Amino acid sequence: MAALTRIYYELKLILGVQHLIVVGLLAVTVFGFNDQIANWLERGEHVLYAKAFVEMVVPLLAVLGFGHILSIERQVGMGEIEGSYPAPNWVTVVLRTLLALTLIYMATGVALWLLDGAFLAVFAADPFTLENAVLRVMEVSLPPTLFLLGLTWAVGTAISAPVGAGVAVGYWFFNSVNRGELTGVFYLYQTTFPNHDLQWEVTRWGLLLGGLALSLAAAAVRGRQWLAD
Repeated sequence: MAALTRIYYELKLILGVQHLIVVGLLAVTVFGFNDQIANWLERGEHVLYAKAFVEMVVPLLAVLGFGHILSIERQVGMGEIEGSYPAPNWVTVVLRTLLALTLIYMATGVALWLLDGAFLAVFAADPFTLENAVLRVMEVSLPPTLFLLGLTWAVGTAISAPVGAGVAVGYWFFNSVNRGELTGVFYLYQTTFPNHDLQWEVTRWGLLLGGLALSLAAAAVRGRQWLAD
């Protein structure tokens, strides 16, 4: 019961007006895609757009929706309440991260379900199974999502959440222009726009490990702030 109460409390903290914007952007993307699906299927372009959706759109929406979650208390001038939580700082960090990722991929699943089945089939081996599709979507989408969230949180806890989100969006845009020439193993879009000098598996692991390192750095900064208060 105590665990459910804590989850409910964290959801109330995490969810806000910005999620209406994220849901609106998702809706525009989905219904905008629907108008073009027939043409894309005819020309075979749905493969590119499906990959772009999960590898480029989803991580960006994650930053916009959940880039603030490790600095909520300080944003509203209530940093001292962090010390009153019954659980250690790392529990709060892990719980908010898991909640954010769960909400992100619930929304992604709904969006893919609303789109034509051919979009989901892009991510599954032949023969198509839902399990294969889900695993492939996670392989493509989770590494850049975690990396951008980690970057947002690391900068956000050290400076401020808006600055963290700005840095992450800048990195997202820079990757779309530079195509991994300077970012190397931390290139975000190796599935959608492959850089042939980089290996797909290396970029996935680079982003995952980089995202975890940045998230740990954010947790450490948050922990020091918590102890200071």
